[in-house]
Amino acid sequence: MTESRFRGEYPYNLDDRGRLVVPARFRDAFHAGAVVVMWFNPSLALFTQEGLDNHVAAAMAKATNTMDRLEIEEFFNSQSYDVELDKQGRILLTSEMKSHAEIQQAVMLTGNGSHIRIWSPVMWAMQRPQLRTRVPEILGRSQ
Repeated sequence: MTESRFRGEYPYNLDDRGRLVVPARFRDAFHAGAVVVMWFNPSLALFTQEGLDNHVAAAMAKATNTMDRLEIEEFFNSQSYDVELDKQGRILLTSEMKSHAEIQQAVMLTGNGSHIRIWSPVMWAMQRPQLRTRVPEILGRSQ
């Protein structure tokens, strides 16, 4: 099966129950389930199960010793939560998830290739200009 590619920026609001609408164009990718990971920075990552499995496998392949592999495995297993899309294409964000990502009601979904990042608009507003500065620097080094 081909892994989904997620692109774009999508502003949304959580409903009163803390549910988040997944953009309609991406919902089919999550038919076999979805996983929310409390990411390294104050954000969340929404993966397909296949996408997360591939991401973890790639991370494990970079580990140079057993302890690193154990820590990678512990991180992804302890910080990941299986979620299901309801009939309206929503997922529930727990209070722990919202607290980690500093989300109140407004959210910004951003495509990140293999997954969708879920940001508070404030955190995304801080991240976006950094990306616009750093990526040209990185590309300049590699060309």
